[in-house]
Amino acid sequence: MPSVSNTSTHCSPDFTYLIVGTGFSGLGMAISLEQSGERDFCILERADEVGGTWRENTYPGCACDVPSHLYSFSFAQNPNWSRSFSPWHEIKDYLIRTTDDFGIRDRIRFNTKATEFHYDESNKLWSVHLASGEQLTTRFLIIGSGPLTSPVIPEFPGIEAFQGAVMHSGQWNHDISLENKNVVIIGTGASTIQIAPAIAGSVKELHIIQRTPPWIFPRKDRAIALWQKKLFRTFPFIQTIYRGLIFANNEVRGLGLTRRPKLLGIAKRMALKHIQKSIPDPELRAQVTPDYTIGCKRALLSDDYYPALSQENVSLQLHGIDRVLPNGLMLDNGQQIEADVIIYGTGFHGNKPLVGLDVFGVNGRSLQEEWGTENGAEGYYGTCVSGYPNLFTLMGPNTGLGHNSVVIMIEHQIRLIQRLLEFSRQHRAESIEVKSGIQTAFNERIRNELSSTVWQAGGCHSWYQLANGKNVALWPGLTIDFKREINHISDEDFIFTSSAQ
Repeated sequence: MPSVSNTSTHCSPDFTYLIVGTGFSGLGMAISLEQSGERDFCILERADEVGGTWRENTYPGCACDVPSHLYSFSFAQNPNWSRSFSPWHEIKDYLIRTTDDFGIRDRIRFNTKATEFHYDESNKLWSVHLASGEQLTTRFLIIGSGPLTSPVIPEFPGIEAFQGAVMHSGQWNHDISLENKNVVIIGTGASTIQIAPAIAGSVKELHIIQRTPPWIFPRKDRAIALWQKKLFRTFPFIQTIYRGLIFANNEVRGLGLTRRPKLLGIAKRMALKHIQKSIPDPELRAQVTPDYTIGCKRALLSDDYYPALSQENVSLQLHGIDRVLPNGLMLDNGQQIEADVIIYGTGFHGNKPLVGLDVFGVNGRSLQEEWGTENGAEGYYGTCVSGYPNLFTLMGPNTGLGHNSVVIMIEHQIRLIQRLLEFSRQHRAESIEVKSGIQTAFNERIRNELSSTVWQAGGCHSWYQLANGKNVALWPGLTIDFKREINHISDEDFIFTSSAQ
């Protein structure tokens, strides 16, 4: 049986629901509440426009690596994508248009940064502290700020004396011209393989510091024909079918990562063929060929990164950075590289959700402290956390994917939150909290299932993992597994606190 207790409360919140962030997560949650008739909600956004990741990332070549027709809400499909893989500004425009089409813009408080969240046990409310000094209260707190919002900035000796410009891919400074400059990009992840081809033709020299080569597949990006756009506009169900085919294909790919490792042999042959066709130089081929199981680190898509490496003004550096000099870098083999601009292509704190937000739950316990231990972030289906009643997180621990669109997972989580809210209404409860034992058992199962996936047993260390190797970022199965499981969640897994009658 679910645990139910009775208390009395007389304090009314400013809002029943308060959402943080206006990326896919926050906007999707807001639209779901609106459509279900729940209109007493507010959305906090630190910037002056919606967009989340696709507002912040504006670097040259920035685009999504999920097919356009799958990287959208299922209830707001876009027939007008210009390419099979959307550039960042089209995704941002899509989110702006969706915000306005569903009439939720007037619920957003722009230029409003939340800094702390405190749970008031006596009143069963969350107190939200804003950077302006204002405080708001809410019954249910929904954090949709996403895991890819806090850039990883390495600390190198001498960086403070560097006389050139420094920026992270996620904080691009468009006032800095790269024309005829000596440029260094640190890292060979998803942003670098897009930036390098975009700038190689205009810079004087481009040096890419590679620690570990990624597995890269052909992107096969193309412009979407006018007839196809018209077809999707005229017959939306055809676009739904097309979207479903892309989804199914990606789920099959996920089988190799999670359950059928032999399928990865096919993928490896495709990736090796891509290297062979794209790079004439045998030595360079060897340098970009990974020695770990494909999929262990995030597999990438690009048609132009390998050709860019073959350009005369581009070099791939395999040695690490010893220190930064006033006019460049000293590598750990003693080589010096001139640099006018240093670009960090070093990614984000994807394995540390809620970076920059202080969340305090029952008895003042700190979510940041608990998630900052070697055990890392843990929750229940990445959506709620024991000890933090009425708190819901979107894209929380172990909800990331290595094979499909995260927008699908976000929609599943939103449905789960709506299911939990319905549980609360059925129990006439003021708070809902997952039982500690249920959460512990869930995470033990997730760890066990992850141990046999390529992400845990593929012979590499990735940003999915903590220093001790624990994977706190990815869901260990397919998206259809996640959907099936959350559809069978019972109210017996939760503690409900109700008002005295």
